[in-house]
Amino acid sequence: MADESAKDVLHVRTIETNFAKYGMYSWPCAPVLAEYVYSQKDNIRGKRVLELGAGTAISGIVASKCGAIVTLSDRNDPQQLDLLKETCTLNSLDDVSIVPLEWGCFTKEFFKLPQQDFILASDCFYDSQKYEDLIVTMSYLLDQNPACKVWIGYQHRTEEGSLSSLLARWELKAKVLPLPLHRHVIIDTLSHSKLHSKHDIILWEFTKI
Repeated sequence: MADESAKDVLHVRTIETNFAKYGMYSWPCAPVLAEYVYSQKDNIRGKRVLELGAGTAISGIVASKCGAIVTLSDRNDPQQLDLLKETCTLNSLDDVSIVPLEWGCFTKEFFKLPQQDFILASDCFYDSQKYEDLIVTMSYLLDQNPACKVWIGYQHRTEEGSLSSLLARWELKAKVLPLPLHRHVIIDTLSHSKLHSKHDIILWEFTKI
Protein backbone atom coordinates (compact mmCIF):
# COMPACT_ATOMS: atom_id res chain seq x y z
CA MET A 1 0.00 0.00 0.00
CA ALA A 2 1.24 3.46 -0.81
CA ASP A 3 1.87 6.11 1.79
CA GLU A 4 -0.44 8.82 0.54
CA SER A 5 1.63 11.43 2.40
CA ALA A 6 4.61 10.59 0.20
CA LYS A 7 5.56 13.00 -2.56
CA ASP A 8 5.89 10.31 -5.20
CA VAL A 9 2.17 9.58 -5.52
CA LEU A 10 -0.23 10.07 -8.42
CA HIS A 11 -3.99 10.20 -7.90
CA VAL A 12 -6.33 8.78 -10.54
CA ARG A 13 -10.10 8.88 -10.42
CA THR A 14 -12.07 6.24 -12.29
CA ILE A 15 -15.70 5.39 -12.92
CA GLU A 16 -17.07 1.89 -12.53
CA THR A 17 -20.65 0.87 -13.25
CA ASN A 18 -22.81 -2.07 -12.31
CA PHE A 19 -23.39 -3.01 -15.94
CA ALA A 20 -22.19 -6.50 -16.83
CA LYS A 21 -19.72 -5.32 -19.47
CA TYR A 22 -16.00 -6.03 -19.46
CA GLY A 23 -15.01 -2.40 -19.97
CA MET A 24 -17.10 -1.01 -17.11
CA TYR A 25 -15.01 -2.63 -14.39
CA SER A 26 -11.35 -2.34 -13.35
CA TRP A 27 -9.84 -5.80 -13.75
CA PRO A 28 -6.87 -7.06 -11.68
CA CYS A 29 -4.09 -6.19 -14.14
CA ALA A 30 -5.11 -2.54 -14.51
CA PRO A 31 -3.48 -1.12 -11.37
CA VAL A 32 -0.39 -3.29 -11.88
CA LEU A 33 0.17 -2.05 -15.44
CA ALA A 34 -0.59 1.51 -14.30
CA GLU A 35 2.16 1.24 -11.70
CA TYR A 36 4.61 0.06 -14.35
CA VAL A 37 3.62 2.95 -16.63
CA TYR A 38 4.23 5.34 -13.76
CA SER A 39 7.66 3.80 -13.15
CA GLN A 40 8.48 4.64 -16.78
CA LYS A 41 7.25 8.24 -16.58
CA ASP A 42 10.56 9.70 -17.73
CA ASN A 43 10.55 7.46 -20.82
CA ILE A 44 6.96 8.17 -21.90
CA ARG A 45 6.90 11.93 -21.33
CA GLY A 46 6.15 13.61 -24.66
CA LYS A 47 5.67 10.25 -26.41
CA ARG A 48 2.57 8.96 -28.17
CA VAL A 49 0.75 6.29 -26.16
CA LEU A 50 -2.28 4.27 -27.29
CA GLU A 51 -4.31 2.19 -24.87
CA LEU A 52 -6.19 -0.71 -26.46
CA GLY A 53 -9.38 -1.96 -24.83
CA ALA A 54 -9.03 0.94 -22.40
CA GLY A 55 -12.07 0.12 -20.24
CA THR A 56 -11.75 2.30 -17.15
CA ALA A 57 -8.51 3.64 -18.69
CA ILE A 58 -6.36 3.57 -15.56
CA SER A 59 -3.09 3.01 -17.44
CA GLY A 60 -3.88 5.56 -20.13
CA ILE A 61 -4.86 8.18 -17.56
CA VAL A 62 -1.60 7.58 -15.68
CA ALA A 63 0.34 7.96 -18.95
CA SER A 64 -1.39 11.24 -19.70
CA LYS A 65 -0.75 12.58 -16.20
CA CYS A 66 2.90 11.67 -16.71
CA GLY A 67 3.09 13.88 -19.80
CA ALA A 68 2.44 11.42 -22.64
CA ILE A 69 0.29 12.22 -25.69
CA VAL A 70 -2.46 9.69 -25.10
CA THR A 71 -5.18 8.09 -27.21
CA LEU A 72 -7.72 5.87 -25.48
CA SER A 73 -9.50 3.28 -27.58
CA ASP A 74 -12.25 0.76 -27.01
CA ARG A 75 -15.01 -0.98 -28.90
CA ASN A 76 -17.50 1.15 -30.80
CA ASP A 77 -20.04 1.24 -27.97
CA PRO A 78 -21.44 4.72 -27.17
CA GLN A 79 -21.78 3.87 -23.49
CA GLN A 80 -18.17 2.69 -23.29
CA LEU A 81 -16.82 5.71 -25.18
CA ASP A 82 -18.88 8.07 -23.00
CA LEU A 83 -17.34 6.41 -19.94
CA LEU A 84 -13.86 7.21 -21.28
CA LYS A 85 -14.85 10.83 -21.87
CA GLU A 86 -16.26 11.12 -18.35
CA THR A 87 -13.11 9.58 -16.90
CA CYS A 88 -10.93 12.14 -18.69
CA THR A 89 -13.14 14.96 -17.41
CA LEU A 90 -12.99 13.55 -13.89
CA ASN A 91 -9.18 13.69 -14.08
CA SER A 92 -9.12 17.19 -15.62
CA LEU A 93 -7.60 15.89 -18.85
CA ASP A 94 -8.84 17.71 -21.93
CA ASP A 95 -6.08 16.71 -24.35
CA VAL A 96 -6.69 12.94 -24.48
CA SER A 97 -8.04 11.56 -27.75
CA ILE A 98 -10.75 8.90 -27.70
CA VAL A 99 -11.37 6.65 -30.68
CA PRO A 100 -13.53 3.59 -31.37
CA LEU A 101 -11.34 0.65 -32.27
CA GLU A 102 -12.41 -2.93 -32.80
CA TRP A 103 -9.48 -5.36 -32.74
CA GLY A 104 -8.77 -6.83 -36.15
CA CYS A 105 -10.96 -4.25 -37.93
CA PHE A 106 -9.05 -1.78 -40.11
CA THR A 107 -11.39 1.20 -40.22
CA LYS A 108 -10.84 4.82 -41.30
CA GLU A 109 -10.37 5.78 -37.63
CA PHE A 110 -7.73 3.10 -37.27
CA PHE A 111 -5.74 4.20 -40.31
CA LYS A 112 -5.87 7.82 -39.11
CA LEU A 113 -3.94 6.94 -35.97
CA PRO A 114 -0.46 8.47 -35.92
CA GLN A 115 2.57 6.33 -35.25
CA GLN A 116 2.70 5.27 -31.62
CA ASP A 117 5.70 5.01 -29.33
CA PHE A 118 4.01 2.83 -26.71
CA ILE A 119 0.86 0.70 -26.69
CA LEU A 120 -0.87 -0.37 -23.49
CA ALA A 121 -3.21 -3.33 -23.05
CA SER A 122 -4.51 -4.46 -19.68
CA ASP A 123 -6.59 -7.63 -19.21
CA CYS A 124 -7.22 -7.78 -22.95
CA PHE A 125 -6.22 -11.44 -23.34
CA TYR A 126 -9.34 -12.85 -21.72
CA ASP A 127 -10.92 -14.72 -24.64
CA SER A 128 -8.68 -16.97 -26.74
CA GLN A 129 -11.01 -16.56 -29.73
CA LYS A 130 -10.05 -12.88 -29.83
CA TYR A 131 -6.32 -13.33 -29.34
CA GLU A 132 -5.42 -13.15 -33.01
CA ASP A 133 -7.55 -10.06 -33.66
CA LEU A 134 -5.73 -8.27 -30.86
CA ILE A 135 -2.28 -9.47 -31.96
CA VAL A 136 -2.96 -8.52 -35.60
CA THR A 137 -3.87 -5.02 -34.41
CA MET A 138 -0.68 -4.77 -32.36
CA SER A 139 1.41 -6.15 -35.23
CA TYR A 140 0.11 -3.54 -37.66
CA LEU A 141 0.79 -0.71 -35.22
CA LEU A 142 4.30 -2.01 -34.60
CA ASP A 143 4.90 -2.19 -38.35
CA GLN A 144 4.23 1.56 -38.51
CA ASN A 145 6.96 2.17 -35.92
CA PRO A 146 9.28 -0.79 -35.33
CA ALA A 147 10.69 0.99 -32.26
CA CYS A 148 7.27 0.96 -30.61
CA LYS A 149 6.77 -1.20 -27.51
CA VAL A 150 3.60 -2.88 -26.27
CA TRP A 151 3.18 -3.17 -22.50
CA ILE A 152 0.65 -5.76 -21.45
CA GLY A 153 -0.94 -6.70 -18.16
CA TYR A 154 -1.86 -10.37 -18.34
CA GLN A 155 -3.64 -12.55 -15.82
CA HIS A 156 -2.42 -16.14 -16.09
CA ARG A 157 -4.79 -18.45 -17.92
CA THR A 158 -4.41 -21.81 -19.63
CA GLU A 159 -4.15 -20.67 -23.27
CA GLU A 160 -0.57 -19.38 -23.26
CA GLY A 161 0.51 -22.01 -25.79
CA SER A 162 -1.85 -20.64 -28.44
CA LEU A 163 -0.68 -17.13 -27.59
CA SER A 164 2.97 -18.08 -28.17
CA SER A 165 2.20 -19.54 -31.59
CA LEU A 166 0.29 -16.42 -32.60
CA LEU A 167 3.18 -14.19 -31.59
CA ALA A 168 5.50 -16.23 -33.78
CA ARG A 169 3.04 -16.13 -36.69
CA TRP A 170 2.87 -12.32 -36.55
CA GLU A 171 6.60 -11.89 -35.94
CA LEU A 172 6.35 -10.55 -32.42
CA LYS A 173 8.50 -11.42 -29.43
CA ALA A 174 7.69 -11.13 -25.75
CA LYS A 175 9.72 -10.54 -22.64
CA VAL A 176 8.60 -10.44 -19.03
CA LEU A 177 8.75 -7.08 -17.26
CA PRO A 178 9.35 -6.66 -13.53
CA LEU A 179 6.24 -6.36 -11.41
CA PRO A 180 5.99 -3.14 -9.39
CA LEU A 181 6.54 -3.71 -5.68
CA HIS A 182 5.07 -0.50 -4.31
CA ARG A 183 1.96 1.52 -4.97
CA HIS A 184 2.43 5.06 -6.20
CA VAL A 185 -0.83 5.33 -8.14
CA ILE A 186 -3.82 5.91 -5.87
CA ILE A 187 -7.10 4.90 -7.53
CA ASP A 188 -10.12 6.02 -5.59
CA THR A 189 -12.46 3.27 -6.84
CA LEU A 190 -10.14 0.40 -5.93
CA SER A 191 -9.37 -1.08 -2.56
CA HIS A 192 -5.87 -0.61 -1.20
CA SER A 193 -4.99 -4.30 -1.05
CA LYS A 194 -1.67 -5.60 -2.29
CA LEU A 195 -1.16 -4.98 -5.97
CA HIS A 196 -1.29 -8.58 -7.11
CA SER A 197 -2.64 -10.56 -4.20
CA LYS A 198 -4.68 -13.61 -5.19
CA HIS A 199 -3.96 -13.00 -8.89
CA ASP A 200 -1.19 -14.54 -10.98
CA ILE A 201 -0.34 -11.44 -13.00
CA ILE A 202 2.43 -11.05 -15.55
CA LEU A 203 3.64 -7.90 -17.28
CA TRP A 204 4.88 -8.44 -20.81
CA GLU A 205 6.56 -6.30 -23.43
CA PHE A 206 5.84 -7.16 -27.06
CA THR A 207 8.08 -5.89 -29.86
CA LYS A 208 8.74 -6.82 -33.46
CA ILE A 209 11.21 -9.59 -34.18
